[in-house]
Amino acid sequence: MVSLKSITMNSSVTGKSIQSLLNSFHSFVLIPGTSLLPNGLMGVVYIVALGYLFLGIAIISDIFME
Repeated sequence: MVSLKSITMNSSVTGKSIQSLLNSFHSFVLIPGTSLLPNGLMGVVYIVALGYLFLGIAIISDIFME
């Protein structure tokens, strides 16, 4: 893994190459390749996942309330 400190200490690296390297790390999603999917599809996937988690929490909390 390349750290930013080692990049900036290397004198052969220019500011433009640092910026292009930092732009390549723009996705914070843990599943690789999801930034390549269309935004509409990702919106549907996130809503379905959120509903699934909400339903699971509701079922579990209902069990504990009995």
